[in-house]
Amino acid sequence: MSAWMDGPGNYGATLYGRRVRSCHLMADSTAELLQLAQDLGLKADWIQHRGTPKEHFDLLGVRMMDKARRLGVRIVSGRELVQRLRWRRAHGYIGESIPAYQCPEEAG
Repeated sequence: MSAWMDGPGNYGATLYGRRVRSCHLMADSTAELLQLAQDLGLKADWIQHRGTPKEHFDLLGVRMMDKARRLGVRIVSGRELVQRLRWRRAHGYIGESIPAYQCPEEAG
């Protein structure tokens, strides 16, 4: 499984009336993303932009982000997240598994 999240930031998210840190959780396929969400205890209905290159879950709170890291989710910079989104758009990502993204810095 290849899953990633951007580093925790404060995007103005609120949880129980309090501002909390949040991030975006993404994966290489919808199936992987939904499995990871289930492992994190998230409801499948909470997915955002399903079936599009922007498909993701919002993770709220440092505890949830730590749990995701323990499950193997990789932290990427906001810049890399945008690069991944552009790559997905360019390759016609529609929620199914496609060839793995290769960060330009990692490409030979």
